Amino acid sequence: MLRRFLCTFVVLLLPLASFGQAPKDQTPALSDLAYLFFEDRETFGREHLDRRRLDFSVESLRHVNEYLEGIRKDQDVEKQWTVVVLRAGAYVGEVIRRNDKKVQWRWIDYEGAKWHGQYLVSFVCLR
Repeated sequence: MLRRFLCTFVVLLLPLASFGQAPKDQTPALSDLAYLFFEDRETFGREHLDRRRLDFSVESLRHVNEYLEGIRKDQDVEKQWTVVVLRAGAYVGEVIRRNDKKVQWRWIDYEGAKWHGQYLVSFVCLR
């Protein structure tokens, strides 16, 4: 189950130019989820996040890594793992989307990614 979840998440961020028939754009929703990572008071281990260091820059990923390293030692994180992975992953994806100057990225849902290419889904999940 977790492997499928992670495979699903990996293929959600794809280049805009790669689509013939466009799947539903989920960019606004995932961008909002990225903000929840550090704005929601219910985010697990929020006390380890310095909002000033989370500016969607590539450098901010160092702070995300520090946060994840810190909370993974806490046994209670297992109860909130899905939320942590979704929010931190959305933040990392937004950093990629906002900072890549060569490709315009957008978020799509799993069905859109599956439609876009069975090979891509299989490749990512089998590795």
